[in-house]
Amino acid sequence: MNFSDTTNLFGGGWWVAGEPTTVGDIDTLAKLGANATYNGSVLGTVINSGEMYDSSGELTMNWSFANRTGDLTISNFDARSYSTGASGLTQSSLYI
Repeated sequence: MNFSDTTNLFGGGWWVAGEPTTVGDIDTLAKLGANATYNGSVLGTVINSGEMYDSSGELTMNWSFANRTGDLTISNFDARSYSTGASGLTQSSLYI
């Protein structure tokens, strides 16, 4: 398959395992000043120079429930790394 003329994004789908956290639990975590860190893998499909293939890398995310801020870094994904940088991630409300 040749994708050299393609300008569309390919979405193979997203999934997350586990139970959603309730808003009440998140409020409790915020009042306690809790922080969370996730270290794991990231998987994705890459289209590079007309070729499509799967790639993987490492993902690290830190989150402050009280401040509703955090950072995200993806390393070694298709020989590249990505980060939110100094501005990080923010969420102004629990109601998205």
